[in-house]
Amino acid sequence: MGASIGRQNAAVADLKARADAEVNAMAASETAAHREAAAALDQAQQQAQALSDAPIDPNAGCAGAIRWGNAQAAELSSW
Repeated sequence: MGASIGRQNAAVADLKARADAEVNAMAASETAAHREAAAALDQAQQQAQALSDAPIDPNAGCAGAIRWGNAQAAELSSW
C-alpha cells in the first residue's frame, strides 16, 4: 500500500508541475499580448492625433478635406 501511495503522490506532483508550467506559459503569453495591444493602441492614438491636427481649411468644407486627403494619400495609406 505504501508503494501505491508513493506512486500516486508522484503522479499528483507531476500533474501539478505540468499545470504550473502551463499557468506560467499562459501568463507570459498574456503579458506579450498586453504589450502588443498597448503598442497598437499607442500607434492608433498617434494616428488619430495626426488626423485631428490636420491643417484642413475649415471654410473649404468637404472639397478641402478631399484635397487634403489626396495630398496626404501616400502617408495615410502607409498606416
